[in-house]
Amino acid sequence: MVDFKERIEAEFEAIEKALSAFPQGSFLALSPLELAGVAALLHNFYTYQGFQAGIHKF
Repeated sequence: MVDFKERIEAEFEAIEKALSAFPQGSFLALSPLELAGVAALLHNFYTYQGFQAGIHKF
């Protein structure tokens, strides 16, 4: 049986790792285009971290 608590903890860990890759500061000062770029990078990095941790699989 799948241990959902462990999977949820792994998801939070992957999110924290992805967010820690960005410099400290406010995203409020970014233009909409810059913010979209940050969102794309965050998504790609988060997905990559998930594959590395074995969370996301094909």
